[in-house]
Amino acid sequence: MENLVTVPTEYGPINGCKKTSILGREYYNFEKIPYMKAPIGKLRFVDPQPPENWIEPLDCTKDGPPFCNVFFADQKYQGELSGVHINVFTNNIDPKVPYPVLVWIHGGGVVTGNASEEFNGPDYLMQKDVVVVTFQYRIGVFGFLSLEDPELNIPGNAQFRDHICALKWIQKNISNFGGDPNNVTLFGESWGGGSTSYHLISDQSKGLFHKAILMSGTALNNIYTFFPRRNWALRLCQKMGYEGPDDEKSLLEFLETADEREIVMVSGQVMTDEEKNFDGYICAFGPTIEPYNNGNAFLTDDIIKMSKTAWGNDIDIMIGNTSNEMLMLSLCANMPAFFDTYKCFQRYVPREFELPVNSEKRLKYADLIQKNYYGEEEVSVDNVNGLMGVNNDSILWHPTYRILMSRLANGRGKSFAYRFDYVTNNNLMRAKYNIDEKLPEAAHGDDCAYLFRMKGMEYENFSLPINSPAFDGIKLMASIVTNFAKLGNPNVPELKDVNWIPCSIESPLYGLNINENGSKMMEFPEYERFKVFNQLFEDENKILY
Repeated sequence: MENLVTVPTEYGPINGCKKTSILGREYYNFEKIPYMKAPIGKLRFVDPQPPENWIEPLDCTKDGPPFCNVFFADQKYQGELSGVHINVFTNNIDPKVPYPVLVWIHGGGVVTGNASEEFNGPDYLMQKDVVVVTFQYRIGVFGFLSLEDPELNIPGNAQFRDHICALKWIQKNISNFGGDPNNVTLFGESWGGGSTSYHLISDQSKGLFHKAILMSGTALNNIYTFFPRRNWALRLCQKMGYEGPDDEKSLLEFLETADEREIVMVSGQVMTDEEKNFDGYICAFGPTIEPYNNGNAFLTDDIIKMSKTAWGNDIDIMIGNTSNEMLMLSLCANMPAFFDTYKCFQRYVPREFELPVNSEKRLKYADLIQKNYYGEEEVSVDNVNGLMGVNNDSILWHPTYRILMSRLANGRGKSFAYRFDYVTNNNLMRAKYNIDEKLPEAAHGDDCAYLFRMKGMEYENFSLPINSPAFDGIKLMASIVTNFAKLGNPNVPELKDVNWIPCSIESPLYGLNINENGSKMMEFPEYERFKVFNQLFEDENKILY
């Protein structure tokens, strides 16, 4: 292959190749680079191990498989246990001045998602002089099984350790690809944004990146901020037909040899209806306070307590959400089961309160939340605006506010807040769910399509003509993100006369509303709406920030 290029890494040489982006610019493509051993057998749940060295160049010209999961886009099983690798894209492997590095953590709600080029194509960002890194990591139970017995050395949060392993690989190797290891920006959307937030909090990640972008996700997200320690492992094994003793060593031995596909398919069935519908759990295995320190503990205390002294409070970030994250709830009339689940307002009582289902206090709080969004009006499929609002606020906007307030109260880093309100035919999540044009707002995940080419989401007859609003949005978002990565400043010529200033403790949600008809600085409208949650934290005497 005449466009082959060989680059050294700490474990051995690799072969990449040249590609041409959809916009016509050539770039170098390196995919499926090993950064950890495949977690097979005894390695399934433990901390990541370094790969074996090799001598002959590995073929890293093609995309590798994702890690085992049921993918959200088609609800089909995909992946392999060997799907843990890193991808690097750059238009210059030997620039005169090293490029800033953008490291993307893919989303997927803890249990799904992947970093494949089909959904994370670097075409748009390759128009800029940056190095883009994506990577696959352990998902679901493989990333978050947590056992109490220190002798088993599985305290939990292995997924975060995979992330750290990748970040350390970047520190040691990215200069070989033209990247600057001293200018790394970690960013992600949804669970990827939440993961980025966790890394800003844990001391294990300190110094491995220098700026961050949190897109529609924080460590205080009400879905995955607080995973209680329950008998999840026993439930999973029993769901798979296990009839042995309930000691952790026996459970682990069973899970180390069980079929990985069955583990993935069954792990979503271990929660009770109460845990799913009233507590709002989307999975049983997620971030947890580790029961012991195995020498590199990632989470040692409640997130909000750790955030007060977090190292990441002193680095600059961008943080924001879309204008209507839960826009798909507008389809409730066609999905009665979906509606019945989301109309239960007990699920919006903050998980940190640890209130029993149907307790007097929890029911009282649920009623206060419902009245905040509906008044005395009945919740119905004909009026789902309140359901969209309460989901947007409880899951994303209020946690974003808390993270911002904690940073502003305890750190020196700048925080640039944004609200992505850009709507064109490139809002691929709107297209996937066929959202009514009468609801001109951006849905959860819509912003990703303005940074990455998402071939796997493109619809029939999809096009991006030059000089279209969609193409202008891509240019705008690519400029904002790459300029922030380079200089820590998101102000770019495409914003015209707008001066995007960092938010302050007096105005934590004053930021940039990004809109196809003109972006502007404003106090985000969600702030007034979610004050009910501030009051609940005060009533419950819980730490708000």
